[in-house]
Amino acid sequence: MTERHRAIYERYDDRCGYCGHHLDTPRADGKSGRRCVDHIVPDRTDGRNSPKNLMPSCWNCNSIKHARPLDFLRRYRGLQKAGLAEIVSLAQYDELVNVGVPMPPLPIYEFHFEGRAP
Repeated sequence: MTERHRAIYERYDDRCGYCGHHLDTPRADGKSGRRCVDHIVPDRTDGRNSPKNLMPSCWNCNSIKHARPLDFLRRYRGLQKAGLAEIVSLAQYDELVNVGVPMPPLPIYEFHFEGRAP
């Protein structure tokens, strides 16, 4: 592990900056807590490689967010929190709302990094 990555992990006490899961420990949902470093603004969309744009991330959050904007992960976690992620995808949810199907609003998902100052 590089010093740069170590400093990123230490900023959040070895926790995922998105969900708060302690990195390298098994998650309650059976998913891996394996550590990753994620670009908050994806590098594919001109995200920088600066420490301010790098977030410690568990493999689960990193793979869901992938190269998408941060708002995608927030809305997806809201879909999960509402108990809808097993029924519809986020794209399907949006389409149902757009055609006027009454859907429950997605709860606001607060990321771990928003609840604390590094």
